[in-house]
Amino acid sequence: MASFHAQLEVDNNLYPVNRVFFTASRKRDDRGKPASGTTWRLIVSIDAVEQGPFAAWMFDPKMEKDVKLIYYSAEGEDEGKKLKEWNFKGTYAFGLVEMFIGDASIQTSNFILTGKEVSNGNATLAHDTNL
Repeated sequence: MASFHAQLEVDNNLYPVNRVFFTASRKRDDRGKPASGTTWRLIVSIDAVEQGPFAAWMFDPKMEKDVKLIYYSAEGEDEGKKLKEWNFKGTYAFGLVEMFIGDASIQTSNFILTGKEVSNGNATLAHDTNL
């Protein structure tokens, strides 16, 4: 069993997270030095929900949301203790994949998000591209 779990907070609602992938990157020059501003993406997979903000968020190119990704301890004395929190401000949903696997009874919603700013408590990264 995992020693931690995560939840995605959108519109003051919490959604248990199955998978998360965060990437921040920039272009580099011929010598390997940074040659552009930094951009970031967050890819999140959750169990599909009957009602939620996700489809409307994806379909509206101007809709921004502030999002939190919160990691918790899942074992021992610290069970339920918040371990880490990421805050994503001015976030856009620009990718959505609904996946259904009938023979395994799995239905997930997978999102690709980007936005104006990401912070993890000790570092903040502003998206250097005009959104």
